[in-house]
Amino acid sequence: MLAAKHIHKQYIQRHWFGPSSVTEAVNKVTLELRAGETVGLVGESGSGKSTLARCMAMLEPITEGSLTWNDKDITQISFEESRELRRNIQLIFQDPIDALNPRLTIERILTEPLYHFAIGTLQDRKHKARQAIERVGLNSDHLSRYPTELSRGQCQRVNIARALMIDPQILICDEIISALDVSTGAQIVRLLLDLQQQFGYGYLFISHDLARVMQVSHRIAVMYKGEIVETRASSGFHLEAEHPYTRSLLAAVPKLRSSAF
Repeated sequence: MLAAKHIHKQYIQRHWFGPSSVTEAVNKVTLELRAGETVGLVGESGSGKSTLARCMAMLEPITEGSLTWNDKDITQISFEESRELRRNIQLIFQDPIDALNPRLTIERILTEPLYHFAIGTLQDRKHKARQAIERVGLNSDHLSRYPTELSRGQCQRVNIARALMIDPQILICDEIISALDVSTGAQIVRLLLDLQQQFGYGYLFISHDLARVMQVSHRIAVMYKGEIVETRASSGFHLEAEHPYTRSLLAAVPKLRSSAF
């Protein structure tokens, strides 16, 4: 289990003249992620969702608070320990094309994490790449192609496959369908749910689309101005939510507004 406990993240911008300015990106957030469970994180742009994602993926140092993995504090662990731990926690980025190196074949992109962690022989890596690409609904013919030869939806499937190459337990999905059309986004969500059912991955599913978050999540956390203002089970969320900001998000979802209110 990955847990953020009262974490705080601020950015300090120093100026040549005058005092430094401080941006409070994440403010005293507590959130738990478990294997086999999807936690939806919803909020408007600039609310701190992506910063929280990077902190929980150990890509950004936190200013205060702690991160724990299976109840062990990992806030101040060594570089080698953090490197190994990152095998368990993978982040999938928003833009499926920008996240892929256009100069590498899909096979090389998929095997790159295995080279980084010195996992397996060359043949082992190639075999695992074939398994991963088929697991996300593509085929081995795609391995010799380059990202520019694929659609956005196919590129996002490659990003998911790359995240799976080192057998993580937690996947942090940062707005991974926002750059896709509705139909393709729905296919990606279906893929994530199928993978979770087969392999028990835990997801932090980040989106500004509350309707989609409600469809895929077991629990939902609402983020507003760097704080999590409400966390509830997705079942009955639209009836039980209390915070004014959450109610405003619900009111903006047409189907919920017409059927539930």
